[in-house]
Amino acid sequence: MKLNVLTFFSLLFISTSFSQTQEVLFTVNKTPVTSEEFVRVYNKNIDLVQDEKQKDVDEYLKLYINYKLKLEEAMALGLDKDSKYLNELASYRKQLSKKYLTDSEVNQKLLEEAYARTATMVNVNHILVRVEENATPLDSIKAYKDLMAIREKAVTNGFETTMKAVHNGKTVYGESLGYFNAFKMVYPFENASYTTPVGEISMPFRTKFGFHIINVLDKQKSKGEVTVAHIMIANNNENLTTTPKERIEQLHQKIIEGADFANLARQFSDDKNSARNGGKLTRFGTGKLNAKNFEDAAFALAKEGDVSEPIKTKYGWHIIKLLKKHPVGSIDELKPALEQQIKNDSRSQIVNEKLYKRLKKRYNYKETPEAKSIALKTVNGSFMKGEWTPTKGKDQEVMATFGTEKVAYIEYYRYLKSKLRAYQNIKELDKIVAKSFNSFINQRLYQYHDDNLEKEYPEFGYVVQEYREGLLLFELMEKEIWKKSKSDTIALKNFYESNKANYFWNDRVEAVIASSDKRCTARKVRKLFKNGSSIDVIKKQEENVLLSKGMFELDDKELPEKYAYKQGVSKIYKHNKQYVVVKAIDKKVPTQQMYEEVKGRIINDYQAQLEKEWLEQLKQKYQVSINKEVLKEIKQNL
Repeated sequence: MKLNVLTFFSLLFISTSFSQTQEVLFTVNKTPVTSEEFVRVYNKNIDLVQDEKQKDVDEYLKLYINYKLKLEEAMALGLDKDSKYLNELASYRKQLSKKYLTDSEVNQKLLEEAYARTATMVNVNHILVRVEENATPLDSIKAYKDLMAIREKAVTNGFETTMKAVHNGKTVYGESLGYFNAFKMVYPFENASYTTPVGEISMPFRTKFGFHIINVLDKQKSKGEVTVAHIMIANNNENLTTTPKERIEQLHQKIIEGADFANLARQFSDDKNSARNGGKLTRFGTGKLNAKNFEDAAFALAKEGDVSEPIKTKYGWHIIKLLKKHPVGSIDELKPALEQQIKNDSRSQIVNEKLYKRLKKRYNYKETPEAKSIALKTVNGSFMKGEWTPTKGKDQEVMATFGTEKVAYIEYYRYLKSKLRAYQNIKELDKIVAKSFNSFINQRLYQYHDDNLEKEYPEFGYVVQEYREGLLLFELMEKEIWKKSKSDTIALKNFYESNKANYFWNDRVEAVIASSDKRCTARKVRKLFKNGSSIDVIKKQEENVLLSKGMFELDDKELPEKYAYKQGVSKIYKHNKQYVVVKAIDKKVPTQQMYEEVKGRIINDYQAQLEKEWLEQLKQKYQVSINKEVLKEIKQNL
């Protein structure tokens, strides 16, 4: 619900730029709204407004004034200072800031590389000689030489034979990894896998786990995606005269005998969203569904038009038909997901380093000569044991500047002291200083850039403002309207009693509905209906028939469109390429809907009334003043 409401506000009131025009169109409680702001919002959103009436400038102005009234009330109530609101706003801002906190050129190259590797799967065997990430040079050299010796054996004796021989599960590992594609392995391993030709053995390369060699066995295209249709019989279908499994088997038999899959889906599938489209689902790839056996069955279908055997998921029973196989999507289609994966992957370090270099140039970064050497005099053995206290001398001196910032040594020392555990495996102090110093400066540059995004990129500031106001409006509506309407049971029931005329059922019929793809079967069932045969008797005598029993509105998808209620047994109708007979037991004329039956609708209607009354109160509370001359000018120019 939050996302929908926020989207509504953002569509209605997004601001994307400021102009020099500062004429005040109206004020709410002395808070001005310029003509430029109103015109910008109107022009941007007019095509999104569904109600033609609201495209009228005066009508749109009423909407915008109502919006500003609510914002004024939210500020008066102090909702903008609420910790929950502030945390949520910070989260949205973080998401929005992503494209401003990266190097777009490097990111594009990595994106293209990741896309190419997503489209290809590689099958690899590997041998790893373990060595710690922060191992001494001597230990690293030894591991490298050990692996080179193993590689020579692999070239002579075969990789798989050598792999099994050297594996000890402690210091040396030999494994068959099978097929994988982008982002499944650490980036250096992935690089080696995709750059080594099939059949060859790589030279040793380093990851955080140690030194590896790989043997690439095969490369092949990824599976891509599929579009399928399905018929689902839900576990909780109360209108069935059989079990869900029996019903799906009946439908499967009809398909084998030539019945149209799409028509059966429209008539019988319990997945209402797809039923209206003949059972068609949105295309998907591996790992995208919350039902692995459904996914496996879909990808196992070889040719378009193939139909699966009935399968069971936690939702019910399904039959799947393959409509189309799709190759891996275009780079534009996959771009959002790939960008997020790049950020979470070790390859993001490449992007980050480019960003830090650019920020240093942008903010004129300058480092005090021999800053690291000076820092190394303080970062000694005692410091690494946590035995350090700040002094008023050189610790306070400036070691670097950028933008409006002056960074003192003491800030770096405090940073390093808080991160000592991260460097405890590095033995050489100069390495610790070099690594931590760069990390500290990069962190400070990044934070400075982040803090100043609104100033550096005005368009970013406008979008953040949009979210700020949208979230604020949500919190206000939650407080003033939605919670009240859901929790005040007495008020809801009183509203229902006062508006009962708005809540009635349509005509309904209590009936048994028989469907068959054979007219002769429908004739036999019709005769059995007329003779008073029970459902159990009919099912035993006629296997090629589907029976449903219950209360159906006259526009129910199982009832023929031309069906008109008449008590007793109907004629035979042709409906979705099926022959349908209806045994009508009783007709329920439009009747009053009970409170519990339509509680959700009552809540929505009550909310609308509450909001209308509340807006009238806000208009009384906050004075609204419209500059009619400015409004007249706006109308002339729009």
